[in-house]
Parts: sequence; C-alpha cells; structure tokens
Amino acid sequence: MKMLLVITTFLFVVPAHACMDRQVRFGFYASFKPVSYSSGTGAHLGYEADLLTALEAVSGGRLSFSRQGITAWKDIWLRPAGPDLDMAGGGITILESRTRDRAGRRAIVFTAGHIEFRQSLLVRREDAGRLARYEDLGGQDKVGVMPGTTGEARFLELTAGARPRVVQLPDETALIKALAAGRIDAVAGADTGNRFASRESKGALVVTALDRQVEKGGFALAARHAALAACLNRHIAHVTGSGRIGYAEWLDDPEVFIRQARKGR
Repeated sequence: MKMLLVITTFLFVVPAHACMDRQVRFGFYASFKPVSYSSGTGAHLGYEADLLTALEAVSGGRLSFSRQGITAWKDIWLRPAGPDLDMAGGGITILESRTRDRAGRRAIVFTAGHIEFRQSLLVRREDAGRLARYEDLGGQDKVGVMPGTTGEARFLELTAGARPRVVQLPDETALIKALAAGRIDAVAGADTGNRFASRESKGALVVTALDRQVEKGGFALAARHAALAACLNRHIAHVTGSGRIGYAEWLDDPEVFIRQARKGR
C-alpha cells in the first residue's frame, strides 16, 4: 500500500512548465450564450471566453489560446482526441461516458469543474404559474430541447410520467425564438442560459422548475494532455478563488476573473 501511494503521488506531480510557453488550440461550441458563443466576426465571447483570457493573464502571457468556434454540438468533447484541437469547451458537462471514444477507449480528460448547471424551464411570463413545475407539463405542451445534451436527457427523466411533446432545435437562439413566437411552450435547458435569456427579454420570459440536481461543467482535453489539464486546474483555481467565483459572479461583473488573475502574480 505504501508503494502504491508513492507511485500515485509521483504520477500527479505536474511540471511547472506543463502549460507555459504554449498556444493551446481551443474549440468551443459557438451557440451557448452567454456561457460560450461567437460574435458576428467569429470572436469568442461569454463566461468561458473571459475565463480563458484570465488564464492567459495569470500565466503572464506564457499561455495562450487559439480559439475556433464550432457550430455542431454532437460529440464536441471528443474533438481534442483528433489532430486539430487540444481542448474543447462551450458548456460541456463532465461525464465519465464522455471520456471514452466510440470504441470505448479512454480518449479524454476533463479539467476540474468550473461552472455549475441546473436544469430548468424557460417559459413566457403569462405561463409561469401554469408551468411552475415539471409535473405541470402535459401532453398538450411543446417543450424545446437541444438534441444530444445532458439537458435533454435530464428533461426526459424529469418528465417520464408527463409525456409533453418534445421539439428538437439546433441551438439556444432557435429555441428562444420559437418560445417567444409561441411555437413552443417552454425551453428545457441549463439555468445559466435560461436566466440570461430571461434577463435579455426584460421579464417577458421567466425561469421556472429549477432542478435540484447539479452538474459540473469543464474543459475537455485529449487524454495524452493530462499534464496540461492539471496545470490548467491550478490556474483555474487561482482565477476562481478556489471555486468562490463562478458564473453568477461573472454575470454580475464580467471583469471579476481578470481582476482575480492579477492578484498575486
């Protein structure tokens, strides 16, 4: 047992230079506003964009991210296992199943979770009382989801007895437009995006049915980049104040990560 502990400790000693003097090729899902999204010119914006900029700052410029927007969500977490990317983000929930490729081989490692997701419903204000809980949904209700997400899977778990009509749409923008236009009755998704959409609508859309289950989101890297992931974890701990500063604090003050990065450099 003592020998096992020594070996385990040795394997997790990360060289100080593991993520220094390095440009990381980062691909992000480009339609998860405000967590991670592309501007009209392709610039990376949102919570994750500001977090990565803070990671660059805390490294003193020795770490940088070359950012590429990706429009397809399906299996985005596996992209770093290929030749084109080192790291992927865009609001990816950390799941053991997402660390393995289609053949079942371990292909991906995640950084520590830096954001929390709770599932929720986004509804029109006039429907807030009628659709306050998942149990209130019935067969007459149409609920929009983004296919292939943990949000869709959790929604189907929560409504197994209600059987509302599920409408699959490709991204957050399409879901919110369909809700505002009355084509669907609710959007099932993470409270991060739903709360932002509610704020942007100036109260015309509201968040209901907040799930008690919490999921953690992180960045995905190829398994061969485990040392890089561990080094990034140290920087993430610094700019988030060891988890004290997160999405809610960023939403109130988008400069919070960069100010934290400049402390103690």
